Amino acid sequence: MTSRGGDDDKKRSVSSSSGVPMTTFEDDYADDSTATRRLQVAPALMQPPGYQEPSPQLFIPTTPKKSRNIFPEPSPKIPPKGWDMKDVPGLPEFYPLERTACFVPNIPRNEAMIVANRVSNVVREMSIDATYDNIKAKAKCMTPENVDFRVRLYRGRNQYNHGIIVEVQRRFGFSINFHSQTMAILDSAEGKKPSIPPSVVGLPEISDSDDEYDMSLPSSSLAFVSKMLKHPAYDAHALGLKTLSSLTNPVKMGMTTARKISTAFLEPGNDVGIKVMALVQDDSMDPDETFGLRLMAMTALSNGIQALSGDIDESLWNEIRPIFIKILRNAPDNPQLAYLAARSLEFHIQRDPDPGELRVILREAKAVGESCHADLRREAGLCLTKVDSR
Repeated sequence: MTSRGGDDDKKRSVSSSSGVPMTTFEDDYADDSTATRRLQVAPALMQPPGYQEPSPQLFIPTTPKKSRNIFPEPSPKIPPKGWDMKDVPGLPEFYPLERTACFVPNIPRNEAMIVANRVSNVVREMSIDATYDNIKAKAKCMTPENVDFRVRLYRGRNQYNHGIIVEVQRRFGFSINFHSQTMAILDSAEGKKPSIPPSVVGLPEISDSDDEYDMSLPSSSLAFVSKMLKHPAYDAHALGLKTLSSLTNPVKMGMTTARKISTAFLEPGNDVGIKVMALVQDDSMDPDETFGLRLMAMTALSNGIQALSGDIDESLWNEIRPIFIKILRNAPDNPQLAYLAARSLEFHIQRDPDPGELRVILREAKAVGESCHADLRREAGLCLTKVDSR
């Protein structure tokens, strides 16, 4: 009789019904972290023609490896952003309506949300950042081109008391797209199918082959922008940043000009680049007081990175990455800023040091985009695809 710890106990034979040994199992405990069993196969009594004897030793892991989940985790769900009200206030007496207004007839008082939902849905599809006031039936909106405007809903008076008036008021800024955006809001309010304008509309371009490029353009253009940014007035800052955003946009200026301007202002030590970075980092700015200067600066920075396809100085990437991560974390507060941050990070994903952090943040940003900002939803989804493909 042998002890349980002896060598004979390690080897245990399994016999067939005829008493002939078939297989032998041998436990191998040389490495406790990866315990395996060794399977030894005895020769068969009768082998058919063409039979090949199996390998004498097969190693079978006792603890299978954890399989990788190839299915991406779903994004958290956020309710669609919009109004939540039962009725709208009446139109004040002697109130001068804007020409950009429409009347939606036959809307009972308890069904005002029909028109409100139409407006909020088309605003979301056009990636317009909006804050909704349920008491005043008002939406404070900012387009991707930094045009500040309001949408107001009123109950009609007298012979018009059976419907709702929708009014669009521009407050600040200008964009070629704004008229089309206004018409889309009014058409949607009336129940028509809106014509959604493209995100960016450029001016007619001159091909690079036909355009004799002025090598002094980057320095002279940036000198004008620098002069505007040094002026104490807000309007001058807004003009300088709008100019820089246009100069770095290939759709508006062509790829040659956009790349030259972007290369110049994103060089380390450039005074325009330093001012733009300071505005992007300053999250304490009041957007009402500064006409969205931080958003304009972020637009110029994102355009520059896009024009250069992300080919910028590595020290600049290290400086702006935590800024973009913070902006994405605060996507519910400013979806347009988050969209621009994701649009810029897209070029750095393949060499980002922490893809796991990006994955979590981008899922949350995508959920915000599904709630209120179509461009953020699409861009965050594109970035998530690149993260998951690493």
